Amino acid sequence: MDTEIKDRFLMKFDKANTVKTYKGNIDGFYEFVLSRKTFNTDKELLSAIDFNDVEDYFYDMKKSNQYKKSTMNLKINVLNEFFDFAIKRRVMSFNLTDTIDRFSKEEVKKDQTKKYIPSIQEIKRLINASYDKKPDGRCQDFNNVRNRFFIALLTSTGMRVDEALGIELSDIEYVSNGCYMININGERVKNGMDKRVPIPKSIISIFEEYKIRRMIRNEKFNSNLLFFGMRGKKLSGSRTNEILEEYCQRSNMNIHITNHCFRHFLTEYLRSKGYDIGLVYKIMGWYEDGIITNYHGEATDKAYDELKLRMCDVLG
Repeated sequence: MDTEIKDRFLMKFDKANTVKTYKGNIDGFYEFVLSRKTFNTDKELLSAIDFNDVEDYFYDMKKSNQYKKSTMNLKINVLNEFFDFAIKRRVMSFNLTDTIDRFSKEEVKKDQTKKYIPSIQEIKRLINASYDKKPDGRCQDFNNVRNRFFIALLTSTGMRVDEALGIELSDIEYVSNGCYMININGERVKNGMDKRVPIPKSIISIFEEYKIRRMIRNEKFNSNLLFFGMRGKKLSGSRTNEILEEYCQRSNMNIHITNHCFRHFLTEYLRSKGYDIGLVYKIMGWYEDGIITNYHGEATDKAYDELKLRMCDVLG
């Protein structure tokens, strides 16, 4: 889809991180709308949407329990400013965020609670739940192994969900020891840093099984994405959170595990093992300014592949 309006709006900003923040939030809204309707240009999209589209977007976001209230306020503010720009360009007649209520400072403060960190035993129970089949389920062989690999990959890499769901097959690189590395473009990373994360030995069998099921399913869609839904569409973070909730119920675990919990798990795991902080930062995709480390250089340096593969082999 041509995005002339968005591109012109982003020209207002000078700082790369500001552009990335605004672009990411606008793209997220566009993806939501395009999952329902088809447009050739964002001018057409902005002219056609109504209050219901924007309300549904934020309603689904709340329902998913994936986003902090402060993050949702940011998304509202970005769209509010973008829609004002579209109104000035005579593309829209109204600011469609007018019916969306922002969270109060008190609500945002209450939301700053400690995330649940699952144990390795709880994660393995989630993975085991993916082997159960529902009596009336569709595409279960594909869906279950996809979910199994998704959980195993988040556990082993600590990736943010948007990073994982944006992986394309061309991002995956075979390495000589029988494992794989995934190259993640900084455009999909929260702080804009390129990353290189492992598919370690303990989850290779799940990956190989998923590749076969994915190839068969993908004959209908020809998708480049590593993860997609049973109709070939890109998965959303809210959908994967729903899957995790379902698997918690299947496992009889009265806990709330979300996509981001696996990132907290891996961070705590790596630190508990006493690994060099520089390597931990390279895996998690954090800026290394000011830290003391024996491992300098870029996070994408292939010299660190073997170390990352060993460090992240948490499910072995």
